[in-house]
Amino acid sequence: MRTPEQMKELIIKVAEKDKRIRAVMLGGSRANADAPRDDWMDYDVGYVIDCEKSIKAMTKDLTWMDVLGDEVSVRITSAEKPDWSDGESYFILTQYADGTRIDLTFATVDAYHKTLESGDHGPAEIWLDKDGVFNLGHDNGLKYYVEAPDEKTYLVCCNEFWWIMPYVAKGLCRQEMSFAQTFLTHIREELVKALGWYVGMKNETPVTIGKFGKYLQKLLPPEIWREFAATYAGGEYPQMWSALFMAGELFGKVAQQVADHYGFAYPYKDEQRVTALLKSMQSDATKRIRATTCAFTGRRPQALPWGYDDGHPDARAFAKRISAEIERSYDAGYRNFICGMAQGVDLLACEQAILLKKTTCPELVLVAAIPGKDQTRNWPSEQIERYNACLKHCDVRRILSQFCNVETYHYRNRWMVDNASRLIAVWEGDPSGGTGRTVAYAESKGVDVVKIWWDEK
Repeated sequence: MRTPEQMKELIIKVAEKDKRIRAVMLGGSRANADAPRDDWMDYDVGYVIDCEKSIKAMTKDLTWMDVLGDEVSVRITSAEKPDWSDGESYFILTQYADGTRIDLTFATVDAYHKTLESGDHGPAEIWLDKDGVFNLGHDNGLKYYVEAPDEKTYLVCCNEFWWIMPYVAKGLCRQEMSFAQTFLTHIREELVKALGWYVGMKNETPVTIGKFGKYLQKLLPPEIWREFAATYAGGEYPQMWSALFMAGELFGKVAQQVADHYGFAYPYKDEQRVTALLKSMQSDATKRIRATTCAFTGRRPQALPWGYDDGHPDARAFAKRISAEIERSYDAGYRNFICGMAQGVDLLACEQAILLKKTTCPELVLVAAIPGKDQTRNWPSEQIERYNACLKHCDVRRILSQFCNVETYHYRNRWMVDNASRLIAVWEGDPSGGTGRTVAYAESKGVDVVKIWWDEK
């Protein structure tokens, strides 16, 4: 990758050789003295052009840019009818092979004069001024620093945040992942505004949180940063519910402090009513999902007559029985099937569910309940391959602990029962062992238990 010095020299050299370019401005994070430095920073460059006619010519034929490097990808962003008096109406964004990226904008001399004189711009540096006519002024770049909110701006932010929250919950209740994630991003935008005000009121000097709040980790107290980070959910619905409630809790805490500092009234009733609604929606969704969820439990290979030999005739015959039970549950309205991913019955049932999903049960959702990340430690290699093949086809993976031990196995079994309304148990009736305890726990919770055994007639 070329050094900042090399890039500056090259960008200026292009301008020096072209009489149409009267000045070169650097903007963005590279012009911000407070921004952390790294190799991935873009070069946000503004070429100040003598007139609109020259800009139109330069943007029509881009061969003059070839000297800037070996292009990997180019994106031209333009208004339908570019306004050449506006430096943000036409961009050429270029990624180069060495990792360097230049975001290039164009505007006339008059346009840049107006922008610089107004102070309505981000941090900037003058790299070249052929005519000696530009002056950044003492308030250079204050546009992107945190400004104290007025009461109207503050209340609009609060209203937007609490208004959008139920949209996220609606998406989660319907299990519409992209819908819910999109609106979760929207509420986080309002949360970032509140965090920016919080940071601003805690600092005596002007401070910027960066685009999209990218400097927040360095500016927030560690405990608030951890809470903010927890609003970023993975691709599982329980995580998204947790992220949603964390966003609400953090927003309420920070927005209240901002209100106290500036003498505003925080809308407590909005928070209380929306939070109560979200909890009700989550409870209803959990009940509906549980009503259509079935879990598997069963014996390990040591307790099965065929042991690890799944090609044994008894094993193949019993696989058909498990398949039939899954299909019966599916026909009864069950759509989610939880597998504990253990050797023996668990993997056998998982394999049958995968086959049915490809044929007669297309809406089947397979959930892997993994007791610990090291579940396959000390397993035979062929069983590990089998486990990985099953896991690849699971729609949801719930990792319940970092490491496997007796307690995490018990917790996995209870978790499956707590999230299901039916349990298919491959069990001969012995109350001892994990399968017996899981059956007993399911019966104590009123879960419908379907008991089968390999040699039943």
